[in-house]
Amino acid sequence: MGQSRYERLPKTQNWQNVVALLATPHASVSEIASETAKACRGALKRHSDDPVLVASVFLLARLPLAARKGEAGRFLQECGLDAKSLSSLLSLLDESARYFRFLNLKNPDPSFVTEISELSFEETLSKLASESNLSLFADSAGQVELAFASFGTARGFARIARIYFTTFMSRVLTYFLSMETVNSIGAHERFESVDHLQQFAGQLRRYCWESSKIIDSFAEEWYSKYRWQERLDREHVATFVWAVLRKFSSEIGRENIGQ
Repeated sequence: MGQSRYERLPKTQNWQNVVALLATPHASVSEIASETAKACRGALKRHSDDPVLVASVFLLARLPLAARKGEAGRFLQECGLDAKSLSSLLSLLDESARYFRFLNLKNPDPSFVTEISELSFEETLSKLASESNLSLFADSAGQVELAFASFGTARGFARIARIYFTTFMSRVLTYFLSMETVNSIGAHERFESVDHLQQFAGQLRRYCWESSKIIDSFAEEWYSKYRWQERLDREHVATFVWAVLRKFSSEIGRENIGQ
């Protein structure tokens, strides 16, 4: 590591609680996640309307539904994406990245949420494809459309929401914690090595996945209601995004009684 030092966490009381826990050898992953979620909730609220965040959830909600109707190509065109990107998962990921970059150019307040949203979208799309046994390089628009069509239901969207927001939230927590954990690696630090730190990141992600159960039925009911009302538009998706982030961060940030 040499003499390199990195940006530290803010010096507010909430963040100092996080720093103190990181310096406590026996502090659990859930305790650290809890304090971090509480401390970053304000930042999440400020950026919950990030255009890339809202667009990524909008695409994940609507693309499978359009695919289920055999209208995925037309839906992508209406959103400003090339319908030909359905030729393979790799093409769709590339086109989505181009689209998100375009949205970000018009964003007056880009933040950590912007990049994390795009990475979470890519990871979610890849996970859905994997669950549908779709190869990254599969050269068939029909295969790609069929793979996502199976998620075009309320239950399917609940699965999508858990995958996406678990990825998103674990990346957010890791982003903030990295300001301090990178300075906590060494023989007499909390993390003995980079491998130890990576193990911690894996545990953090598993904790986020377990906590995401709180949004499962909420996402299913929301999708069912607004699909029936034909109001799965960006405005309602934006409201849904903040509701999920508030609910999810509150669940992660709950008091860890007895730990």
